[in-house]
Amino acid sequence: MKRLVFTTCLAAMACSSQNEAGSGSWSKPSALPFEARTGAVTVWTGSEMFVWGGLGPCGLSVTCGDGGRYEPVADSWTLVPPDPGVPGRFGHSAVWSGTDILIWGGKCGDKGDQPCTAGARYSPSSNQWSPLLGSTPPGPRSDHTATWTGAEMVVWGGRDPATDAMLADGALYDPTTALWRPMSSAAAPSARRYQSAIWTGSEVIVWGGDGGDRFLSDGARYDPVADRWTPLPTAGAPSARYAHSVVWTGTEMIIWGGQGCGDAPGGGPGPCGDGARYAPATDSWTALSQRDAPLPRAGHSAVWTGSQMIVWGSSFCEGGPCAAGGLYDPAADRWRPMTTQGQPALRGDHGAVWTGTVMVIWGGFSAEFPLPDLARYTP
Repeated sequence: MKRLVFTTCLAAMACSSQNEAGSGSWSKPSALPFEARTGAVTVWTGSEMFVWGGLGPCGLSVTCGDGGRYEPVADSWTLVPPDPGVPGRFGHSAVWSGTDILIWGGKCGDKGDQPCTAGARYSPSSNQWSPLLGSTPPGPRSDHTATWTGAEMVVWGGRDPATDAMLADGALYDPTTALWRPMSSAAAPSARRYQSAIWTGSEVIVWGGDGGDRFLSDGARYDPVADRWTPLPTAGAPSARYAHSVVWTGTEMIIWGGQGCGDAPGGGPGPCGDGARYAPATDSWTALSQRDAPLPRAGHSAVWTGSQMIVWGSSFCEGGPCAAGGLYDPAADRWRPMTTQGQPALRGDHGAVWTGTVMVIWGGFSAEFPLPDLARYTP
């Protein structure tokens, strides 16, 4: 996990007052029934938020092998028990298949110093784990992406935990047949980690990330039926970055924020406060308005409500640590501020899901300490 370091707030009023008169409301429901952590996976199943794994400490271990399911209507948790056959991990991925959670990759071992060589599937209906079976899986990796196509999980990119080498390969897993199949490498993006990936309904779109010796501003579309990559245009695309957010609106991919824009105070790459929308139908990018946008940041979360993107939190914000967020309406190309009244403590690398009516955020870290709380935002 790449740590994003807080900078000193150069303008205290800018950090504390931004978005105080914003819209929406915050509430604080049940606390986590398990130990605080960061770097866990967060998946929305349609009725529950699934949280699992991450960095603790969890008991005597740094890696966590437990988690929970949060039901927002009842404001209740169901513990996800650890399983001897499913080692704790971080830097892993998870997708919802419609019936099961599919876990893949990451760093395993009590101290997170061993590659995870196998995956697992979790059934909410039985509250039980089972092996992720299948021959010829992709090689061990962390900090990769995984997307669900409706029939297969697509795993791509990341970093080899044993060698630290960036990866440019992947594979598709069909849980019905328990079979893996390789992905074509022709016209695929270059090796990278911390890239974004979304499913459009017909293609996986991969963009940006950390290439090891440089940040990246390119990407490609992958058609799993044809097993074919198509490079994205670079004209109008956002500048190179990683730790950015991505949402799919139904017609466009929206990229916003991230790290890699300019220099931060004290050295190192600075946060980004811009973004763009990519439309597969026209194969073109459109810049997002920056008027009234949240402060530049990385390590934040973003969810799509059906009509707007909600951006919140940060582990690295221009001018200092800032928790204020914003709502972006692509139809009007307009930002609106979120209220800060009643919002939870500042954090980065937290989990966030959209339930259909509220955004639920949980966990993450603040000043290098994992947080154990949960909060809900109603636009």
